[in-house]
Amino acid sequence: MLTNNANLSLSMAVMFAVDEYDHSTEPNTISVTALIKPLRQLILGMRVAAQGLEEDGDVSSLYASRIGTGIHTMLENTWTDGHYKVAMERLGYPKRVIDSIVINPEQGSDLTDKIPIYVEVRSSKSVAGFTITGKFDQVIEGRVEDLKTSSSYAYQDKAKKKTHALQGSIYRWLNQSIITDDNMAIQHIFMDWSMMNAKRDPTYPQSKVLEEVLPLLPIRETQQYVENRVADIVRYMDADQDSLPLCSDEDLWRRDPLWKYYKNPNSTGRSTKNFTNAMEAEQRLLDDGSVGKVVLVQGQVKACDYCPGAAICTQRKQLIADGSLPQQ
Repeated sequence: MLTNNANLSLSMAVMFAVDEYDHSTEPNTISVTALIKPLRQLILGMRVAAQGLEEDGDVSSLYASRIGTGIHTMLENTWTDGHYKVAMERLGYPKRVIDSIVINPEQGSDLTDKIPIYVEVRSSKSVAGFTITGKFDQVIEGRVEDLKTSSSYAYQDKAKKKTHALQGSIYRWLNQSIITDDNMAIQHIFMDWSMMNAKRDPTYPQSKVLEEVLPLLPIRETQQYVENRVADIVRYMDADQDSLPLCSDEDLWRRDPLWKYYKNPNSTGRSTKNFTNAMEAEQRLLDDGSVGKVVLVQGQVKACDYCPGAAICTQRKQLIADGSLPQQ
């Protein structure tokens, strides 16, 4: 049951509590987004679901998810309800281009002189007794596009780029007659964008809305990844949790560690200065006559907060114990 500890109004609580995502309940069915999760998260998530141990949490925590769902729905309706015609006219596109667009054409349709656009199409393939299923956001002229409502920090994370490209590659593997481009496009909408940060940091996204083009894996390599992944799932499906691979720091979204220097060792409320490596922190300690102290703070992890297997994960318990996963 969802809680409402933030005391949201009835209108907001109900809006966030509604879940319109088409979750599959078919046995041995794995979504693309689940398939690319770390193996431990995937296996334990299956066990949590089978045991009915999912933690609903507080309704306020669904804010980001529901905002993302709302924007995806708006994107879909723009094309399927025909709103794109007026919008493209306002953007200056000629009538012949607008009239050439065909939304979700049937397979085998004559697309001569047409611009096919596929929106929210679900497809699936069977691999070793499992059904791999996925629904892409849109495909325009052979290029798959994925809409992401995310943070600017996520955009700068190289590991996430790798995951996004893998997701797009599997969508192409599922839809080879529709997705023909060797690249995909991530359409980012940043929820925390700052003009000040954009001006001072060239690696920061330079716009609130930004397209990022990523290369896809070859079809054969993607096929091999999926087959290996399914084989791992079969291998660990009923294995003891202690034998499951641990999530890596990359899987855990672990931040870099900090070395906090306190000039007054008896006052540790707020550090004098933080360092990103031990040598600089120790040098500062020496420069101040070695009267202070340096405290290592392990890089905190975030992925556990979103993991479907968190309720039963022993690695999560260890991360809480060593301070890597702070509890509110």
